[in-house]
Amino acid sequence: MVGCLIAYRVGVGVTAKAYSEGLSETQAILAFNHMRQFEDLLRCLEKGAVEPTAERLRHAIVGEKDLVAEFLRGTDSDKINDYISVRYDATIDELKKFRSTRRNSWEVPPCK
Repeated sequence: MVGCLIAYRVGVGVTAKAYSEGLSETQAILAFNHMRQFEDLLRCLEKGAVEPTAERLRHAIVGEKDLVAEFLRGTDSDKINDYISVRYDATIDELKKFRSTRRNSWEVPPCK
């Protein structure tokens, strides 16, 4: 019986560590991708390409908003709802209803 309990505890610990590492890796990948995107936007601005930069930013906002909306439609998290409510003008219900009209049809404008 003690052996089973020890095996269970070790298994839970290993699973929790793997989950934590996976979450950290995902956050690092997202941070890296955002960093690269911001570097590219800055490069465009430094070239004076204001309109292409603005279009890239509009697209990024639509993409992130679509992800947030999808998350909110699939999950009812008071913590997330509260977090968004104090930081954003739209209501949670308005965000849930958001659906991008771009759907795989957008092209990256070049920075001339």
